[in-house]
Amino acid sequence: MMTVNTAKLGNSLASEKHSQHRWRSTIVLLFLLVAGYLGNYFSVPILFHIDWLFGNIFVMLVVSLYGLAWGTVAAVISSSHTISLWHHPYGFILLTLEAIFVGWGLRRRSSNLLLIDVVYWTIVGFPLLWFLYGFVGKVPAQGILFIALKNPLNQICNALITSLIVTHTPIAKWLRVKNSKTYASFEQTLLNLLVAFVLLPALMLTIWNCQDATATQEKSTLARLEDIRQDVSTNLANWHQQSVGKLQALASSDLSDTSGMQEQIQIARQTIPEFRNLYITDTDGKIMNSTAVQNTNQNNVNNPLPFPALLTAKQPLISNVIVISNSPTIIQTVPIFQDDRLLGQLLAEIDINTLKQRFLVSQTTSTRMLSLLDRQNRIVTSTRDELKVGEIFDRDGNGEIRQLDRNTNLWIPNSPQMTKVFRWRKSFQVHKNAVGGELPWTVAIEEANASNVVVLEEIYTKSFAILLAIAILAPLLAKTISRSLIEPLLELAKLTSNLPDKLTEQQSLQIPASSITEINTLSSNFQLMAIALQDKFQEIQQANQEIHQAKEVADVANNAKSEFLANMSHELRTPLNGILGYAQILQRSESLSQKGRNGIDIIYQCGSHLLTLINDILDLSKIEARKLDLHPAPLHFSSFLQSVVEINRIRAEQKGIIFDFQAAPQLPVGVVADEKCLRQVLINLLGNAIKFTDRGSVTFKVESIGQKIRFQVVDTGVGMSSEQVEKIFLPFEQVGDIKKQAEGTGLGLAISHKIVALMGGEIAVCSVPGEGSTFSLEVELPEAEFDFASASRVVGQGTIVGYSGEKRRILVIDDRWENRSVLANLLEPIGFEIIEASNGQEGIDRAWHKSPDLIITDLAMPVMNGFEFLQKLRSHPKLQNQIVLVSSASVFEIDRHNSLEAGGNDFLPKPVQAESLLELLQKYLQLDWIYDRPNSEKQHSAVTSHDIQPPVPEILQQLLEFAQDGELDGVIEIGQQIQDGKTAAFGGEIVRLAEACEIRQLQAFIQRYLT
Repeated sequence: MMTVNTAKLGNSLASEKHSQHRWRSTIVLLFLLVAGYLGNYFSVPILFHIDWLFGNIFVMLVVSLYGLAWGTVAAVISSSHTISLWHHPYGFILLTLEAIFVGWGLRRRSSNLLLIDVVYWTIVGFPLLWFLYGFVGKVPAQGILFIALKNPLNQICNALITSLIVTHTPIAKWLRVKNSKTYASFEQTLLNLLVAFVLLPALMLTIWNCQDATATQEKSTLARLEDIRQDVSTNLANWHQQSVGKLQALASSDLSDTSGMQEQIQIARQTIPEFRNLYITDTDGKIMNSTAVQNTNQNNVNNPLPFPALLTAKQPLISNVIVISNSPTIIQTVPIFQDDRLLGQLLAEIDINTLKQRFLVSQTTSTRMLSLLDRQNRIVTSTRDELKVGEIFDRDGNGEIRQLDRNTNLWIPNSPQMTKVFRWRKSFQVHKNAVGGELPWTVAIEEANASNVVVLEEIYTKSFAILLAIAILAPLLAKTISRSLIEPLLELAKLTSNLPDKLTEQQSLQIPASSITEINTLSSNFQLMAIALQDKFQEIQQANQEIHQAKEVADVANNAKSEFLANMSHELRTPLNGILGYAQILQRSESLSQKGRNGIDIIYQCGSHLLTLINDILDLSKIEARKLDLHPAPLHFSSFLQSVVEINRIRAEQKGIIFDFQAAPQLPVGVVADEKCLRQVLINLLGNAIKFTDRGSVTFKVESIGQKIRFQVVDTGVGMSSEQVEKIFLPFEQVGDIKKQAEGTGLGLAISHKIVALMGGEIAVCSVPGEGSTFSLEVELPEAEFDFASASRVVGQGTIVGYSGEKRRILVIDDRWENRSVLANLLEPIGFEIIEASNGQEGIDRAWHKSPDLIITDLAMPVMNGFEFLQKLRSHPKLQNQIVLVSSASVFEIDRHNSLEAGGNDFLPKPVQAESLLELLQKYLQLDWIYDRPNSEKQHSAVTSHDIQPPVPEILQQLLEFAQDGELDGVIEIGQQIQDGKTAAFGGEIVRLAEACEIRQLQAFIQRYLT
């Protein structure tokens, strides 16, 4: 039962741990899959058009920890985002193939992930990248070159980071991945660290240099754009200021002379070529004079100018773009005053094309365009032919905008079909700033970024080419360096394998040399150590030979002792079998007188004492030879303690002393212990306490302390001095009263002390002469985890006189007639038919012809011994299912074990105890015994056949509680008090049952009258 339950419990725990590991591994796998995708989604832009991807780190972790299949799935999920990021599937193909190649390499070739990844990009990834981008994607060579440098570098760095995580963190051990190494070789560790110390700083430095070059180029471009904007703004502002000054001078002249005014405005128009026409109007917009002569001859009332908002202005103003006669125009107004009264306006039409040609075209190149914008961001004029006057400037929203500074941004076209590199090449830097002064215009300068891209890509390409060379060469050089450093250590490690055998065989050791001073020192030290060890090994070999010779002598002596003990035990047990067997037979006879029965009892007691002495000597011999093994098994602790208590309570009551059992309430229900050995220790301690206590009490205390159980035996006996305490655990040493010493063998405490030591505990003694002693011990008894059947005590039911059912036939095989006679005289009187055989061969013949119900066989017999008999019996097709009890006086546990292994159903030691024999017969033959109850029970039956008057229910309840608690003294006291009157018969019966310690019958008798 214990083995089955323990196996089930172990399987359950293993299944639970496996389930927890599986869930944890699944959760981590899902996390890595998601992290792989997010690592590419949230890419880091190290430069304007360069994204550094980190998703491949998590992909490589999946490849390393979960294998090729899951690694491929992770690569597909992670690299799928590159399709939308770069607008082509080339990255998806390259990254997925990388995961497959690395996964295959880890499975087939090597355990160094970094080297496998370098090999992939060298022989597969780099050529495939050129093919996809060049032949399929038609990307220019310059663009392909930079991509071919950046992508492998990105992935090799990711592989390096992954390798460092896998080999230098406990992630694989934490996940308990079976196919993954939870440790790294020194060579691999050294390689990874060398590459990391070279590549990662070089990567950071390269990125920093590229970013610095980008920033420098950007600052140069911004400064140039600002200079151009400043020139244009200054020229426009100066021109406007001069033009307005001339107009104001004209407006302040005498306007009453029409012919003179006409001449003046013509002169003004000629001096300012940007003015197309000049008008003098009143506040209602009627033209008073104009450079357009044909207009002045018409009715001015019918032709007012279409900008009334400007006619009432009291300061110079400039209008937005206005279409006059299908021609876009800008109007500059200057108010005309007379005596602080507004008379009208002097208006000038500004020719937009003239402005563009004079102020913008001169700054325009093939890659640069200029525009003037009004307050609403509409085109005033522009060198871009596709932009029309009055349209909204389109570089502010029709594309991806990256702000460079307050006035400048980078405009990148939006085109789903265009790769990011192409889009960046077609980008423009747009600089916008106000002209300043009184002009409400903004200068917008657009400069193509292609020239900057070419310059920067040249810088990037050179830098990344150097870095990629480092990324490829660093692992190869690190491999060579680490190998050269490790080879002497590997040779040294190879030398140390089976070093004792090499030294004992005096093999020559070729110590490796190295160019490294420290390794040479280590080799020299190892050589000195090897020489010293070789000398020591020779000394040890010589000592071993001497020890072996001494051991052979000791083994011979020990075997002789063991053989002597075995023979002595066998020879002593054989006559004891007859003595004790016939003593038990005579005890069961009813024809003996009381004197004769007392004599038989004395014979049985003396024989039992002699058997105890033999067993103690053998037990002590086994312990000293370290042949006594503990066999822990689950036991019901309360029932076990109760059986020990009942045995010793009877002994104490026979001496007239109090026996007090105190058990702590928190004791476990079941424990795992060697029941036989623990019982032997406790009975020895309690027996000694009772033996050396003539008055007072013996107290047995049991309590739980953590995982240990503490037992204490306290008596009020004779006590011991400190000198006596030191001797009590020595074999054959007895202290105390000389009469008491004669009652024992002097081995009980010695054996108990050694058994407790085997259990991992120690017996402590505290004693005061004349006051008593306290023996205490603590042993670890693990709590049993399964339920026990409730313990019950078996009480004597009387003398067995027969059994129910048909007559059973028993075959007894023994070469000693007295042994066969003992069994025959024990079993024939109660109805068994006994068949006898003197050896195994004769036993086979008897079994074949007589077909017995059960066989009892000895082991040591002539002709055919017990083992041969069992082997032949179990191989016989008709006799193989016979029930066989092996009965032997052998003291060796191996003989008992071998007899059961050979086919015996159970073991019955000699001298044969009648109770043990009858228990085994009842177990294997399924017998129902018939008992002949003692005269007292017959009298009891006669008494109970009459009407017995019980006492009142309160007294019955108190009697039942005493009986259930084992307080037999209380039961006897109450029984004696109620032996008067009608309850005399009841009182006498409970006194009889209590004095006979028949507790179960006592409880049943009381409950009969309670119901």
